[in-house]
Parts: sequence; C-alpha cells; structure tokens
Amino acid sequence: MISNDLRCWLEEIEKMGELKRIEGAHWDREIGAISELMAERHGPALLFDKISGYPQGHRVLSNAFLSLSRTASLLGIPQGLSEIQMVDAWRKRLKAVQRISPVEVKTGEVKQNILTGKDVDLFKFPTPIWHELDGGRFIGTGCAVVTKDLEEGWVNLGTYRCRIFDKNLMSVSINPGKHGTMMMEKYHRQGKSFPVAVACGMDPCLFLAACSPLTGWGESEYEFAGYIKGEPIQVMPGEVTGLPVPATAEIVIEGEIPPPGQMEKRLDGPFGEWRRVYSSSPFPLVEVKSIMYRDDPILLGVSPQKMHVPFPFAIPVMAAEIWNVLEYAGIPDVRGVWFGLGLVWPVFLVVSIKQSYAGHAKQAALAAASCRANTVGGLFVIVVDDDIDITNEKDVMWAIASRANLDNIQIIRGIPTKAGSSQKAAAAGEERVLVNDRVIIDACWPYERRNGFPVTSRFNPQYEKEIMKKWHSLFERVAVEDRTASSGLAF
Repeated sequence: MISNDLRCWLEEIEKMGELKRIEGAHWDREIGAISELMAERHGPALLFDKISGYPQGHRVLSNAFLSLSRTASLLGIPQGLSEIQMVDAWRKRLKAVQRISPVEVKTGEVKQNILTGKDVDLFKFPTPIWHELDGGRFIGTGCAVVTKDLEEGWVNLGTYRCRIFDKNLMSVSINPGKHGTMMMEKYHRQGKSFPVAVACGMDPCLFLAACSPLTGWGESEYEFAGYIKGEPIQVMPGEVTGLPVPATAEIVIEGEIPPPGQMEKRLDGPFGEWRRVYSSSPFPLVEVKSIMYRDDPILLGVSPQKMHVPFPFAIPVMAAEIWNVLEYAGIPDVRGVWFGLGLVWPVFLVVSIKQSYAGHAKQAALAAASCRANTVGGLFVIVVDDDIDITNEKDVMWAIASRANLDNIQIIRGIPTKAGSSQKAAAAGEERVLVNDRVIIDACWPYERRNGFPVTSRFNPQYEKEIMKKWHSLFERVAVEDRTASSGLAF
C-alpha cells in the first residue's frame, strides 16, 4: 500500500475515476442523504466542499471504501477480483501478518493548527447530521480513538462513535469488553482521569486497523496498520495528552474522561446504527483540551447506511478471518465465507463448502458460529453447497428454500458477543450479559443423496461468462441504466 495519508489515497482513487467532488451541500442531513442515495447506487467516494456555513476547504469525505476497487486499494490486494476472490486474497494476507512498529517523529502536518483552552471548538468542523432523526452531530464515525494502557504501556486504536455535545464536550462510545474500556477502568480504579485522543481522518490503513477486531490484548493496531501499509506509521506526541497520534491525520481531538464521581455520562443518541434502526446508550463525556488539525481539514465520515453492500467496505473483511479459523480448525473444502444477504449485512453469515463427508455442513456451521471472529453479527449461520453464489442473496435464499428442512435448522444458545449485538436485556441493577444465540441452517444437499439430487436448470457459469464477453455492450448498457434508475444524481 501506497498512500502516506488520506490525501495521497484520495489522489490515487481519483485517478481511478472513483472520487466525486460535491460543492454546496448542507451539513444538516443533506450530506447524509446524498451519501446514502449514492451508496445504494454503487456510486463513487464523495468529497464535500463549500459546505453551508463553513469556509471552503473544510471538507467531509463519505462512502470512501464501498467499491471493490477502492477496497482492494486499501487492502493492498489485486484489482479486478470477484468478491469471494477478494476475501480469499485478504485472508491470505492475514495469515502472513508481520507487525511493523510505528516510528515517532517530532511533529507532523496535523499540528498546522492547534486550539487549546477557551479556543477549543468542536463546531469548527462541518460535522454532518448523518440520519434524519439523529439526536446530534457525530464527529467520530470514521475515527480512531487512541488510548494507552496505564500499566503495560501499549497503545490501542478503536473505532468508537463520538457525538458533539458542546464546544468542548463529546461522548465516546467505549462499550463493555472493549480494550479502550478496560484501559479506562485501570485509570479510574486509581482515581485518575483517562486520556484519549480521537483522530478523525487518517491513513485508511489506520481506520481499517481501528475498526477490525483483529488484534488481541497487548497488540497495537499501529503495528497491524504498518504491516498492511508496508512501512511504519508515523506518530507524534499529542499536544496535551502526550499520546502517540497519527502525525499526518486531518484532525486530532485530545481530552480526558474524569474518574467516577466526576465523570458525566449522557445518552448519545438517537443515532442510525448498522441494524437500520436508531440506538442510544449512556456513554462518558470527554472534556476536550485541545484540537489539532491540518489546513483545509477533511473529516472522514463512515456512517451506517441503508445499502446493499457490506459496511463499511465493499467486502466483509471479517469473513476472511472466519475462513482462516475454519481452516485452522481442520474444516476441509471451504470455498468461501460471506456476510450479508442484502438485508442487514452482518446478521447473516454464509459459508460455502464442497461436501466431503456426512456432517460436514453441520461441523462448518458450528465452528463458524462459535469462533471469536464472529462475535459481532453472524446470528444466522447458513452453510450451502459450492454451486451457490454466496454473495447473491437470491441464490442463498433459493438454497434454503429448496435444500434445507426443519431438521437442519437449530438454535445454539449463549454464544459470546459484543455490545450492540447482544439481544439479552439486563434487568434493573443487573450487569448486562454479552451473549446471544445463533441459528444454524444446513442448506446443503443431503450428503447421502448427493449422487441423485436433481440437476440445477441454469447455464454453466463458464458459458455465461462467454456470453457476457461476446455481448458486453448490451450488458454494460443495461447495468448503467439499472444503476441510475430513479435517480436525478449524476456521477
């Protein structure tokens, strides 16, 4: 990979024809609505400028990673692959991880402007209202929250949503069980304020590392991002906290969360979340002490949307880790793993296998349902034969309708999960239980009848490719017309 910061990456995707510049949109819902409508139409990344009420150059980037080509550029894998080929290429990269430690520099572009004390103003940036009924302006969506362990000294990056409440107050949604929460508790047990720094716009590798649960306790996302990038991430001490922050970030907000007794929590929502419903939870407020930002800053927005692609990338990156886990567990002949049926993307986990023995499908389903990589989403785990296109919701639903039966649908109780995915409500005064249930569906041909099952009435995939190639002008025209239907937006 390829870029030194967000701006270098934007130059790269603009050369690919994957960036659209938009001027004059309003931060109050208009940017959010345009972003969602364009995502549904598989449009380009959007860079908003001349935003109502803000100076030219104060920009917002949305829909950054939603196409296959933009995601491939970020992941450092070849262009032109299919969805499952991309997941396969990414999982192979994950198997070869060699972490690269960050390098500290004295200063960086993010210190071109520094606000401290009374000058701190979170409203300085054109933070959008992302959804129609959002309760406020969420500056932290495509963000990396930087924290440091008090005892062990290692640095964590996590993507936790952040809402602006006042010029110098914002919430940060560090949920139970997250590394950031565990670090905060160590500070608070000693009666100390917890320092945090929030980067809003940074090298895309850092966002990928911050929002993907691919690192364990004691493993810094800076090191993982260095591997993806192929070189060390440059960090520098924050102006107030001293935390190592990305030197080429667009915006870095520094502050602290006071200890219990002084700490204030507020409901941060409503906010339109990945389940396509609004949510609101009590989270601690950060007292903002400084804001550092580059000239003409770019706020990276990665807001959940009503769209038919995985979020926030064009492929479900965690599917690659689940595929690797199945391989480590000795499950043979796995042909692909995918999240989503074009509905609520992470709820459905689909595994494709070439059946090798009786019980193969059930074994794969149980392993996928219970692995750590599936702690977010994957409530329904569906296993299908390798003739099914698992990226095509109609194919998967057809397999369920035609091959599964009630005996092949089972519920597995009490699987560990993360906050936001748990369906178990806690009674008043009780600790929240972070578990949920999984439904596993064997939608494969019965193994014992594999040689006598009816032949599918469809053309051979290779012949379909030949027809598509021969009649490419016809199919390209139809694809363009379908993509732009019912839309007055041009891209």
